Formats: sequence, structure tokens, C-alpha cells
Amino acid sequence: MVGEVRQTRISEAGKRWRAGWFACGLALGVLACSSSQHGPGGVAAASGGVGGASGVAGNSAGQAGRANSGTSGAPSADGGRSGSTLGNPSGSCPPWPVGKLFPIIGPFFYGPDPGPCQTSDGRTTFSYAAGRVQSDTDSMLKLTETFTWQADRLSSSTGTGSDANYTYSPGTVVITTTQANSPPGTQSYHLDSAGYPLSASIDTGTSQRWLKYDYVGCRLDRRYETDASGNEIDVAQDNAINFTYDAIGHVRARNGERYDYGCWQPTSGGAGGTSGTGDPGAGGNAPDSTVGCPQWPESKLAPFIGSLFFGPDPGPCTWSDGSMSRTFAYSGGLLQSITGSDGSSEILNWDGERLVSSVETTATGATHTTQYSYASDSLTVTTVNAMYTSTTTYRLSPTGYPLSREYVYWVTADPGARSPLQTTSYPYDNCRLSGNYGYDAAGHLIGLIPTNGNRLIPYSSGAPDYSCWKR
Repeated sequence: MVGEVRQTRISEAGKRWRAGWFACGLALGVLACSSSQHGPGGVAAASGGVGGASGVAGNSAGQAGRANSGTSGAPSADGGRSGSTLGNPSGSCPPWPVGKLFPIIGPFFYGPDPGPCQTSDGRTTFSYAAGRVQSDTDSMLKLTETFTWQADRLSSSTGTGSDANYTYSPGTVVITTTQANSPPGTQSYHLDSAGYPLSASIDTGTSQRWLKYDYVGCRLDRRYETDASGNEIDVAQDNAINFTYDAIGHVRARNGERYDYGCWQPTSGGAGGTSGTGDPGAGGNAPDSTVGCPQWPESKLAPFIGSLFFGPDPGPCTWSDGSMSRTFAYSGGLLQSITGSDGSSEILNWDGERLVSSVETTATGATHTTQYSYASDSLTVTTVNAMYTSTTTYRLSPTGYPLSREYVYWVTADPGARSPLQTTSYPYDNCRLSGNYGYDAAGHLIGLIPTNGNRLIPYSSGAPDYSCWKR
């Protein structure tokens, strides 16, 4: 993963690198492609763009970005296209440190955390030490790229058969990539006085491309291709990357490629709190801040953490993000099925008050089977599909509140090669999930957090609706 030319390593027809979710590799001399990959969640995560461009897309809130006090000093969630002029960053933006430029432009700067934990399909994971990304791993191809730091900046990266070196000067960063049997490639990034990338030029040794970055306020909104004079190329040939953000300012997606930040441990005290400083996987057992809270019954634990428990109703009626909707059906106060407007569905099976299994069928007909196993202090969820198996264990307080989550997955046909263990802690304030969780006036949790690996309802997307219940 090297700046705007991010690579997935695979040997095919004598070529060591092929475009995957990282987009297009230098070894092929290709800088425009798109693809989709399927991770443990079984949800296609489309990616693409010029050289796997590290673009991220703006939202439609219609207001200029504003700075927050997150650990990166990056703009908060406000921002968008409507009512704003696309162009260079505004003059009052906080500095963008060079240590937060790479390996992907955007996700390692915006928001309160050091960077994404994984792509939302679970296929690619990132490891950290002292708050700096150390590697990315493609679990399907079983390939890892490692990053080397010198003081506060990325100095080099190494993948299978390819090495990249980073050179810094005022207003410019140059990445030089070398690979056997291929000419060296360069990427030159031009920055404004606060460190925000404005443009880039890519030379593969056999062809050249030029890129520009547009901002709304301080927020990166769009990255697009130009000709050598800086004019945007024909739309039909322009693989533009648009950036979207979640409620606390993370880069949620660049086009269809979504990021998950759940491994960082938020502090208690309300939505939008600053994440903890521990690196993913380093946390131990979470403290129990639920002493004295009312019992959280097993019937309200799954398939969503919190949404079936908080508030006066059995659960959400519908969920929609404006383009996709899901409808929830209940019997006896227990969730029985979820039906998607795209033809997808999930059927849930109960043994008394316990959810014991569920079967999801995607819009394309793929199936994902989940088993739920209960102990006095834990809930273990195992999801299996044609490609992946994942296991998630929730540690529970004596009153049944989830205190932490441990997640691991592997290729179903090869259980010996497992992903790094991911650990998430759940903080509470006055018996409510706190940190990055919000509630409506009736006390319903805003957002759906799946317990299994299916990602039937994506993280940080849309909001559940409870209006079908008559009170």
C-alpha cells in the first residue's frame, strides 16, 4: 500500500502484483481499475480509482468543516458539498502532519484515532505500535506489507517483491518504488503550507498520471484525474474518489471501500469522546462499570448489541441509509427476521429466550450461518460462509452487560492461519453504552452494532426507526 499506488501482492501469469482492494499495482503499469472483494462479512466492498488512489469522499451535510479537539487535530464531522465551494483547504485549517499523510491519504489524519483497524469487510487489517501503523495484512491472499518509521514520518515500506522509500522536502513528498524487472516508479505529492495535499503526479516509468484534491473547508472531499495542465479529464475516463465521514470525523469510506475503527477504546462520557491511547489488541479485560445496573437479559443481547435492550421497545422497526432499507419482524417480543430491499434476508432461530442460530442470505444468494453459544459470563458467536469463518466472544458483567469483544477470523478451508485477535472494550455511563454511542429522546440506541461477522447492517450507516411501536 503505497500512497496513490496501493498494491495487493499475488502471483498470476508470472506477475507478482495484481490489483486487488488496494487497487492497481505499479508492476502492471496500470493506474485505472476497479474491483470488489469479499471478506468475512460476506459483503462486497467495491474499490477502485486511479492507482488505488488514496481519496476519501465528502458528505452532504452542506456545511463547511470545522476543527475539533480530537487527537489528530483534524476537522470534525461537519462538512459537505452543498452550499460550499470545492477547492483548496480554507486558511484556518489545523496542520496536517507528514506522519499522518501515509500510507493512505485521509484515514490516518481525519478523526480522533490513529487510523482504521480494518476494512469493513474484514479482509484487510492494520496493526499499530505507539499509535503508528506498522503493517497491513490481506487475509485472503495472506500477504503483509510492513512500514518503517523514522521519528515522526514514514520512511519506507516493504511488500512482496517491492520496496518504497519516502523523501520529504518543504511542500513536497516523493515516494520511489522499486521492483524487480520493472522500471522504478515515483509519486510526487505537492502540499500547501499546512501540509494538506493539493496535487500529485505519478510516473510509472512507462506512463504518467496527474491528480488533484478538492476540499470543503478543511475536509478532503474529492480526488480526481487531470491532464498535465491541471484540467480535469473527461468524466468517462476519470476514476474520481469521493470521501465520506462518520459522525466523529473518521473517513468512513472512499467510494465503496469502507473502514472500521472499532478496535480503538473510547473513553466514557458521551458521543464523540476521544479514543484511548492503547494499540489494538493490547487491551485486557475491561473494567465493570455496570455494578448496580438493571439486568441485561440474554434475549436482548443478539443479534445487535444495545439496539434491542436500550429504550422502551422490543427493537427497531426499519433501518435505512436513503438507498437501502431493512425491515424487522417480531413475534412475542423477539426478533424473527430481517428483510432487505435488495432481496437479502436473515432468519433467526430461538430456544426460549436465547437466540441460537441465524441464516443470512445475501442479494446474490450467498448464505452465512451463525451459531450463538452462551456461558455464565460470555456469549460466543461463530459465523461461517463459503470463504470465511469468524468467532466473536463477548465478555459479560454479572448483570449481563457486554464489557469487551474479542474477534478473530480465518479462511474456512485453512483454520490454521488466523487473523490477529482484535479486542474492543465497551464503556458505560449511568448504565448506558458511552463513548461514540448516542441515544434518541426515548432512550433508543442510535445505530446498529451487529454481534456476528455478517455486517448485515453496516457500522455507522443510517439509523434505526422505532415508529411502528404503539405506545
